Amino acid sequence: MHFKLTLSLFVVFCCGTILAQQPKIKPYVPVDEALQKEIESMDKAFFDAYNSCDMKTQAAFYSDEIEFFHDKAGLLKDKATLLATTEKNICNKVTRHLIPNSIEVYPIADYGAIEIGYHWFFNK
Repeated sequence: MHFKLTLSLFVVFCCGTILAQQPKIKPYVPVDEALQKEIESMDKAFFDAYNSCDMKTQAAFYSDEIEFFHDKAGLLKDKATLLATTEKNICNKVTRHLIPNSIEVYPIADYGAIEIGYHWFFNK
């Protein structure tokens, strides 16, 4: 019995020590409020079009020289193929829903920005 108590206290001590050494992650604060709002607005516009199969609006978001990497299909390097594949595999089959307040936007000087966010995809 004494051994189990000693072992339990040792485990609690070790876990406490490990947790105390973890870095403190600061809550996200936008670097640029205007850019944050612009990216959130663009995210909403794109995924409203994605969810409703509005291919014309989706097409307006893509560059003709797009490179799209998919975890299973690999690399697509042209807009027409990406749009056709989306229409075939996504339209009326999948919807994307953003988890509220999950978007983080980080500007890249003289280039653009990176958006990080969390979302759910639902199969219909």
